[in-house]
Amino acid sequence: MKKDNLTIEYKAKGVIENIPSAIVRKIIGDDIFKIEYCNKFQSWKEDPELISCWWGSCDSGGYGSPPDGDDISSEEAESFIKSWQKNWK
Repeated sequence: MKKDNLTIEYKAKGVIENIPSAIVRKIIGDDIFKIEYCNKFQSWKEDPELISCWWGSCDSGGYGSPPDGDDISSEEAESFIKSWQKNWK
């Protein structure tokens, strides 16, 4: 999704029965590159290590793993986020 010169991509983490335990978003713009997540009980919190949802990760032995985030459309992600926001303080 592109919005105000920003590109926002979403991934789902911990999906059980089509419901994610968290939504991760990557925001890229002229002066920004941010990875953050939210869940049913917590609003957005920055966590750069969650880039692994897109790129995968390597362990100390140099072995790589595939990306660990599941694809989710912007519409699906925003639907979960909207329902979770009522729990955020």
